[in-house]
Order: sequence, then structure tokens, then C-alpha cells
Amino acid sequence: MSKRTIFGSLAGGVAVLALALVAAPAHAAEVPASPVAVVASATPDSQPSISELQAKAKANAGEVSALRVAYPHCDDRIAYGSSFVYVPFVYASSNMNCILEVGNNNRGVSTLQQALNSCYGKGLVVDGAFGNATYNALLQVQSSLGVTVDGVYGPGTRHAMKFSSYYGGCYTGASIGL
Repeated sequence: MSKRTIFGSLAGGVAVLALALVAAPAHAAEVPASPVAVVASATPDSQPSISELQAKAKANAGEVSALRVAYPHCDDRIAYGSSFVYVPFVYASSNMNCILEVGNNNRGVSTLQQALNSCYGKGLVVDGAFGNATYNALLQVQSSLGVTVDGVYGPGTRHAMKFSSYYGGCYTGASIGL
């Protein structure tokens, strides 16, 4: 005999639910009478909390130390490519292989904050100060992108994350050759 069962998954933090008529094994969950109950009970369990992300960042401290040795700190921004995508860079050397971390205070941080706001909806104050709010927003974005969760903006994060363009829209670093 067939029973209605529900299948759920998370796609980008959004619950995706599908109903199917299948020969249900004894352990399958039956569809509740109210579909609203299904939506209300669907929570994005795969989204780690800020404290979990901060613990991951601490565990990746060795990689952060290596980044500090290998790359200078970003201090400005540049409009890159034909789309004029703003990315942090080092003014003196025009080098985009640079890092931003807690304690930095410059236009590079403002550019990162703007990208986090316009491309990821983070709602940060764009003040150029890399503090706790920027750090936590960056942890969340790094986790969602599947890159090393360390709270430091560096080449790996730059390649994966989206940046805002002068003309509007957001482009990943990879899509514009970063």
C-alpha cells in the first residue's frame, strides 16, 4: 500500500520539500494534515551558529599564521576588470593577493563590508573598521562558500566570494579572473 511521504533537503539554507507517493517503509514519516506544519518545522539545521564558526576559526589558526607570512595586508580598493568590480588590494604594489583581518581599518575593509552587504545581505555599517560584526559576517560567508573558515579575507576567500560592481550586480572572484 502506498503512503504519502515527505522528503526534505536544504539548498542554500532554504528548505526544499517534496511530496511523493511511494511504498513507504515503516520508519517513513507521514505527511501531516497541514502543510503549514511542515514548513514551520523545517529549520536550516546545516547552518552553524556564530559560536560554532568561531570555534572553526580558532582551529584554523595555523592557516591564518601562514597567510600573515605569505601576504601583505590590503589597504585600499581597485575597480577590477571591464565590470569595474571593487576588490581590496595593496596600493603600493597594486597587489590583490592580500589579507584583511580584525583590527584593520582602511578602504580595503570598506570594500569588503560593501561586498558583504550588497552581495550577501549582511547589513554591516560600512566604516572601514574590521571588528566583530565584519568578522562574524565573513565567517558566515566563508562557511556558506565552503572555503576555510578563519575570519580572514585572503586569496581563497577572494576567489570564491562575490563582489559588487560599479554598474550594479555581484560577481565572484573566480568569474572575473581573481
